[in-house]
Amino acid sequence: MVNCITLLLPCLLVLLPICHGKPVQLDSIKRMIQIIRKTIDTQIEEYSIEVNVSFKIPDCVPGKQPIQGLGSVAQSLRAFQRMDDSLQVLSAQLKLHLSSLSSYLERYMASLQCPTKEPASFEKLDACLKDYKAFSITLGLATLHRLKEYTNKLVLGLDTLKTC
Repeated sequence: MVNCITLLLPCLLVLLPICHGKPVQLDSIKRMIQIIRKTIDTQIEEYSIEVNVSFKIPDCVPGKQPIQGLGSVAQSLRAFQRMDDSLQVLSAQLKLHLSSLSSYLERYMASLQCPTKEPASFEKLDACLKDYKAFSITLGLATLHRLKEYTNKLVLGLDTLKTC
């Protein structure tokens, strides 16, 4: 019996570190968010966006409000994704990067132990998109411009953004 325990103990000691999960490092998540933001910016610049002063971007386009917390950022990114689903302006690659940015932000929120919130309704956004359907290309380009501004604002404030 003692021999059995003696042989089993080193095996258990080797397996012990494997059983304990290592927490996700916040710095690595922040770096990935910054890398994805740069990629999104580069891809948006390929569209050669020039916002014309004569077209006022409607208030329904997300990203105009100041960032109030991680929950508001997640909600804004969902709204950008919802707008793209309607306008279909983003390339498949840009959609993937926006989705990746959302998932890294969710990981960041989880590592800060933010409670998960129910996604807000997009009724106002859907009504606005319906109203601007005739201007979908212009609205889509304006949305890309706003997305670029928003992701830049997000990365600049990511270190100070601690509230859920």
